Amino acid sequence: MRFKIAALFEFEGKTPPTNAADLFSITPLVLKQFGFLPQPVMVTVEGDEVVIQYPIRIQEENFESKIGATIQMAWKHKRDFHLVKIRADYPPIS
Repeated sequence: MRFKIAALFEFEGKTPPTNAADLFSITPLVLKQFGFLPQPVMVTVEGDEVVIQYPIRIQEENFESKIGATIQMAWKHKRDFHLVKIRADYPPIS
């Protein structure tokens, strides 16, 4: 996920840091605002954006209907990762 650094601070009613790469002030806000994500959450800064990464597993599966994919959120299934199931007969992404 990508967000503007300024948006993270504005949501909390705070002023963004003058140094956009200040992970010491950005990381606690990310953990507070996105604490529902599976852990561990990796936070990096790219320009004026913060990039948030978290555990995801992808599994191919055969679906009976015309469903292309399903997503099972971690907190609903008491897992430490989101599970993305994609249709097995889809062509590979290159």
